[in-house]
Amino acid sequence: MRLVEEDEAVEILEARSALEGLAARHAALRRSEDDVVALGGILVEMQELLERGDLLAASDRNALLHRRIVAASGHATAARLISGLNSQLVRFQYRTIMLPGRRDRSYQEHAAIVAAIVAGDADAAEAAMRLHLSHVAEALRGAGEEKG
Repeated sequence: MRLVEEDEAVEILEARSALEGLAARHAALRRSEDDVVALGGILVEMQELLERGDLLAASDRNALLHRRIVAASGHATAARLISGLNSQLVRFQYRTIMLPGRRDRSYQEHAAIVAAIVAGDADAAEAAMRLHLSHVAEALRGAGEEKG
């Protein structure tokens, strides 16, 4: 696997934003009771981990939440494309959660995505996911500028 630099990682996040927005839209329309329970449970775990300061474990729960949303969407093409994009971002997986203030903002963004999916509001779910991933891209871009 080739090494992805920060500029390309930002582009990948922008592409994920479109695809995961689509997945969130479909998840809101197709969610099952099991999906609703699972998404709520993952959010609770994320909050507990964040309160304990276990940012790496919270980041792992973040990834699980995104995977569960994609699975709930039932959109096989989006799932395949997202998986390919995510495999290129492993190097950056934990970087943004460590930025000051990002963990709380990220949790609020995830909660908004889940709330929209649970409510069956496809427009809000897509918009919330796109907003969230645009903020992740901004944070990654900002983290790279601070290092440079």
